[in-house]
Amino acid sequence: MQTHGDGPGRKQRFKERLEILRDSALHHQVRSHLSARHWTRRQWIHASLFTSIGVMLATIVPGFSTVVQPAPAFEPYAVLPLQLPQLSRDKELGVAGDSWQIVKVKSGQTLA
Repeated sequence: MQTHGDGPGRKQRFKERLEILRDSALHHQVRSHLSARHWTRRQWIHASLFTSIGVMLATIVPGFSTVVQPAPAFEPYAVLPLQLPQLSRDKELGVAGDSWQIVKVKSGQTLA
């Protein structure tokens, strides 16, 4: 004769309860291992990866702003009148000649 607490149902309930206790003990160990004070290697890798991506985006993206902007309406060049020396008579007439000069500079002299 079986009593109320005996039999295969009791063994099944015992195994289920044991499994629940085992899982809760493992979760407690994992939670204590992954405390808020210490980062795991995986967390450091993720943090460095996302930081690197953020730095690259912050460096590269502002360079694309000039591509999107329209060209300015004015030319950024300036025209300045310059005082040039007068051409020699031979140059005005178009006579070909050598415009090079041979200069001998001694120690201590300058070309000014």
